[in-house]
Amino acid sequence: MKALLFLATFAALLAASEARAQPFEDVVKKVEAKIEPTTAKRGAAVKWTLTIELADGWHTYPTKQPAPQHEAYVNKMKFENSAHAVFVGELKESEAKFVNEDGAMLAMFEGTPVWERTLVIRPDAKPGKIKIAVPVVILVCNANNCLPPKKVSVEVELTISDAPAVAIDAKYQKEVGAAEKK
Repeated sequence: MKALLFLATFAALLAASEARAQPFEDVVKKVEAKIEPTTAKRGAAVKWTLTIELADGWHTYPTKQPAPQHEAYVNKMKFENSAHAVFVGELKESEAKFVNEDGAMLAMFEGTPVWERTLVIRPDAKPGKIKIAVPVVILVCNANNCLPPKKVSVEVELTISDAPAVAIDAKYQKEVGAAEKK
């Protein structure tokens, strides 16, 4: 009986250690950011998008959880404004799947989740090619455990047109104005 219990425990530990040893790149098949459109006038709004493609049996998380006890199960994104562009509005995330974990709802994404945020080109930005980098910390888990969080900096290229600037959309004027004062 003790030998059987030992073997069962050993097998469980071995399975867990194999999952932990799984390389991040095997679990997260793609981490890709893009900007649409890729060329924009000063004052215009563009859409920044992050896509993560997960292997079957793995999931990741939103940037906020509905239950405080699950606040460690999130992805982190650091949106920093630059001399060229300002992030505005709220981050939009894919529709989450909810599971009851420890008596509270836990939000997660499977498959290929997407995050979107709007970026306004500053009216006084210099025309030309720029890079927009967003540091991201990605947490992925399967049914048994999680891999250590992975820090990734996703970068996209944007061309600021030399055409005359356009008026900033009224819904973003306050945020762009506040960013200009910093």
